Order: sequence, then C-alpha cells, then structure tokens
Amino acid sequence: TVLCLMCFQDAANNTRSSAHGAVEHVEAVVSTQSTGEPQGDSDEVSDEVKSNILEMTAESMDKFTVRELKTISSELDTRKKDDGIKLVQLEDKRLQVLRQIGNLLHPSVVISNDEVNNKIERTIGDVE
Repeated sequence: TVLCLMCFQDAANNTRSSAHGAVEHVEAVVSTQSTGEPQGDSDEVSDEVKSNILEMTAESMDKFTVRELKTISSELDTRKKDDGIKLVQLEDKRLQVLRQIGNLLHPSVVISNDEVNNKIERTIGDVE
C-alpha cells in the first residue's frame, strides 16, 4: 500500500505543472492514506498467543500488526473448521445413542410378555 501511494505521489508530482486541479487535493489524499495501520515485518505469532486466542479481547489485539492479525484470523478459521467437524461427529454419535433408547413408558403401563396381562385403563361406550 505504501509503495502504491509513493507511486501515486510521484505521478502527481510529475504532472503538477500540467494539472488543472489543485495539487493540495492530491497531497491530502496521499497524507490520509499513508497513515494506515502498521503492516509489520513478520506474520509469526507466538505459541502463547495461539493458545490464548479464545481469551483475547479487542483491546489486547491492538498491539498486533496487520500481518499478525491475519495470522490470528487464519488460526481462528482453522479452529472453527475443526470444531465444525467435531460437532458433526458428536451429533452423529448422539443420534446413534438415541436410536438405541426405546420409547419411554408411562408408569401405569404394565410390562408383560403377552396380551393376557394387559391392564384396561378406561372403557368408553357399550362394551359387551
């Protein structure tokens, strides 16, 4: 970004004499865009940062450069993907266990091996 701004400023300086607009507008654009976030020289973050990544707050991220923040963002994306895979596996395991559980019976249901011992709960209408 800085290199592009320098090229833009050089081009603006070269065409200063032939420009029909105010040169101060070009300088204003360059000065506002060149004060961006520090890019940093390295995108490496320590293992301590990676292990405490879930406890980070916005205030604690102010000390990182743009490259380091991109690395942290990439690490978070990887963790989200891994967690999504684990979630699907746990859901499958849960469904398998739920399929093995039979219907839950009301306490009034008599458990027997044949229909002879069935309990009559209520009778409606004329039964002969």
